[in-house]
Amino acid sequence: MGLPPKHEDEEFPVVIASIADRKIGYIVDDMAGKKEIVIKSLEQNYRRVDGLIGACLMGDGSIV
Repeated sequence: MGLPPKHEDEEFPVVIASIADRKIGYIVDDMAGKKEIVIKSLEQNYRRVDGLIGACLMGDGSIV
């Protein structure tokens, strides 16, 4: 990936996503917080929206 070598003991944040019984880790620059969410398909639960695949209803009622 063209990244400089890292020391083995260096820590970095990783976002883990579970998709159809598979887990994928995304290395990120920084974390603003930690939440567990479930993304629901918009097409199955509402209608097709170009450019979006899903949404999540947060505990405070907001949609992300």
